[in-house]
Amino acid sequence: MKRSTAVLMVILMSIIIACFLINKSKAYDETKQGGIVSSFDIKNPFLQKTYSVVVSTLHGKEKEIVSLGSGFALQSGSKIYFITAYHVFSKYINGNMPTIDFYDYRGTMYTMQLIAKDTDADIALFTIPQKDARRILPETIITATGIADIDEAVYACGFVYALGAKGPLLPACLPRTARGKVEKQVARDGGPNETLHYVIIEGGLEYGFSGGPMLNKDKALVGVNVMVTRAGQFGIFISSKNINALIVSYMSTLKEDGRTIPTP
Repeated sequence: MKRSTAVLMVILMSIIIACFLINKSKAYDETKQGGIVSSFDIKNPFLQKTYSVVVSTLHGKEKEIVSLGSGFALQSGSKIYFITAYHVFSKYINGNMPTIDFYDYRGTMYTMQLIAKDTDADIALFTIPQKDARRILPETIITATGIADIDEAVYACGFVYALGAKGPLLPACLPRTARGKVEKQVARDGGPNETLHYVIIEGGLEYGFSGGPMLNKDKALVGVNVMVTRAGQFGIFISSKNINALIVSYMSTLKEDGRTIPTP
């Protein structure tokens, strides 16, 4: 009797563990639909466009990871900019800028220098030293931007994290559909109002996707992941229009100040 009870307990535990693993993987199973992206195929060109973002602060001599997110590299003209959502690190700016590192899909780390931000659009723009620019893998750079139309298929990309984790689990690009657009007018100091262009997607975003790229089927950037609804059924990204506007504004400021546009 004791032996049969023990066997039954082993069987029950096996079933519980199996159910747990199945539920845990549900978020990634949907990426197999359509055959375009797969969370586990690291050679997939969609996944290669996604960077992991790790934010850390110093406590004495110890570096502590305080926030995790996603990001990407965008080529505009002859320059390469690194981008994430501003809220990924903003609350850790307490007099000193936290350390912000981007990791590509192979695990190569790049330490960022913040060069511009749009707190209304929730976008932050970074660069890296020229010596590090030589290490950027060409396949990780997004070279085109586009605009998502209503009912168009898009791909929400980012690194999936577990709550309380100290590092990323894996990159994922989830097929989504653009369902609506919202525009918001914001005042700019010393200039005309600017329109923020938001797109609502059906299907939501995963934890850790903030700052990751929203791509179309041609791997062109259509926006940045910035928000998920409380119920998790819908996600929101800010349009590439606002990203391009921030880059143009930044370069105009440099020219007015007579400064050199930093590399890369």
